[in-house]
Amino acid sequence: HVGCQYAKAMGLRVVAVDFGEEKRDYALNTLKCDAFVDVKGKSNDEVVAAVKAAADGVGVHGSVILAPALAAYRQGVDMLRPMGFAV
Repeated sequence: HVGCQYAKAMGLRVVAVDFGEEKRDYALNTLKCDAFVDVKGKSNDEVVAAVKAAADGVGVHGSVILAPALAAYRQGVDMLRPMGFAV
């Protein structure tokens, strides 16, 4: 969540990716993220498509991958726009 706070302070649009209504509420109302994608029940392709849709349909400029799951790393790269970066 610190990454979201830094990004918002820098004036960037932030798309949070997690699962559950509690996390959605926290991301949108507390952290002031611009969008939230709930991964529960979605395939990897659906998650990536939802994030890209929230990022002008092109993909995000950068992704910060914190989940200790291989799928998260794949999604974090796949949701990037051309010349985007993953951390």
